[in-house]
Amino acid sequence: MKAKLNQFTSELSKILYPWLLSKKHHETLGEVSASFKTQRGIVFTFPTSGFNRGVHLILTIRNILKCNLPIEIFYNGDQDLVKAKRDILAKLPGSITFVNLQERLPNVKDVFGYSIKPFVILASSFREVIFLDDDVTLLQNPDTFLAESKLWKDYGSIFFLDRSFSRGNSEWVRSFLTMPSLVAQKSRYMTNVSRDEQESSMVVLDKGRLPVLHSLLTACHMNLKESRDEALHKHTHGDKESFWIAHEMLRVPYKFVPGIGGAAGFFRTKNGVQEPEVVCGPQSHIDEKGRLIHFNGLVLSHKDDLHKGYIDFHHFVAPVNENPGNVDIGYHPWCVHSRQPEQEVIEMNEYEKGTIKQIIDLHKTLVASKFEFPFPLRRGD
Repeated sequence: MKAKLNQFTSELSKILYPWLLSKKHHETLGEVSASFKTQRGIVFTFPTSGFNRGVHLILTIRNILKCNLPIEIFYNGDQDLVKAKRDILAKLPGSITFVNLQERLPNVKDVFGYSIKPFVILASSFREVIFLDDDVTLLQNPDTFLAESKLWKDYGSIFFLDRSFSRGNSEWVRSFLTMPSLVAQKSRYMTNVSRDEQESSMVVLDKGRLPVLHSLLTACHMNLKESRDEALHKHTHGDKESFWIAHEMLRVPYKFVPGIGGAAGFFRTKNGVQEPEVVCGPQSHIDEKGRLIHFNGLVLSHKDDLHKGYIDFHHFVAPVNENPGNVDIGYHPWCVHSRQPEQEVIEMNEYEKGTIKQIIDLHKTLVASKFEFPFPLRRGD
């Protein structure tokens, strides 16, 4: 009986995931799970154009946040992240491994940009994957963050909420999620309060938990070319909503880290008047204790444009209410308008200000070196 059940499961898995299972690579999901040989690590994927951002983030993680977790950098073929840049990245501190996604998942075709994220999380050799975009500014040691996270302990997933840009329409999701969980029922997306729910510059998943693994496989399927062209991208932006929707489809429990996406930076000034209820800067996220953990963006006023200078970081806004339409995209960097500034607008503490100063100083040092190895890092950088 057990043998027949295993055979049935194996055959069903091949039907569901033909892009993953094959005789040349992994024939069963058990073999896929067995390939997660390292407990925990950090995963990036960026092209040659993201080299400078990647160097800055890796050195921030190693030298400022003092995190020694192993790192895997994925690239989508030799033309994506050229070997010369990989050779330099390999000389950075700590364990760094490079993975060609085309070799790790050869049957996955026409996956690029945002859509690549769930696939690199799946293909990583880490059981517990901390995925980061290359333009994330991280303010906490991610290893310590997970050790302190109750959500991580309870669910094996860390999801962050996006900003509330404008009202949305959940009709498409409701067409196949006829019995959404209580989490989804109360969400901004499902109540049409916001067109955006999740933000995926940082996603953490424990693939050793079988339900989480199957949810990840579902997110991968949603990001295959046919699926995303005919469904996901017609109704959502990029990959980001696929993670929580996949959990919903499989009835896998999850929760978002409390706190809607905000902004970290400075007060907006209009007509010479400073507005302390409006904070401008990259999208910010807080942890379960209300502390800044990261923001989705660089420390530069304009992405990759040194001539515009650095952001003056001193406050952040952490919205507690939905407030759709409170994002000002006509100002650069974008701003978030708080309706309850006495509760939502928070001055950064000394640790946060000090860490950001170190991150900016590190960036200035790398710029001075033209990002050429060896980097002339000062002691403490």
